[in-house]
Amino acid sequence: MDYLDIQANFVMAIRGSRSQRNLNKLLKMTPHRIHRLEKKKSFLKWTEFVSMCEYRNIDICNLVRSTLELPLTSMSHIHLIDIFEMSYPNFPSLKTLNEISRFKIYRWQKGLCEPKFTDILRIIDSESNRFEEFSKKLMEYAAIK
Repeated sequence: MDYLDIQANFVMAIRGSRSQRNLNKLLKMTPHRIHRLEKKKSFLKWTEFVSMCEYRNIDICNLVRSTLELPLTSMSHIHLIDIFEMSYPNFPSLKTLNEISRFKIYRWQKGLCEPKFTDILRIIDSESNRFEEFSKKLMEYAAIK
């Protein structure tokens, strides 16, 4: 699964017909940030993902509840990681898989750093059999004008 492709497609769907420069300004991102995300030269941070969802009025909590059946009540990455830990029985073993170390997850939980959008996709994909449904719905919501 190429999570950078999903990220790039998500950003392009969010942007729609707007220029990259216009979306950069709207979301208060650095110049060329949208271009770098669309060209897969940079990773989308979780807070940037949340900002884009807010811009498009995408209710991520509802999306997660309806597609992944997880009791998400906050867009905070700390809350999301806690929900993963409580809901996915194999989550502790995941901490050493797929370039996500125990230390990295510990730092996310303590708020010392934030995950990349692709990290969250990787966790959902490895732990849930509903990843396709989640990513498809996300793209549908992002494309709505």
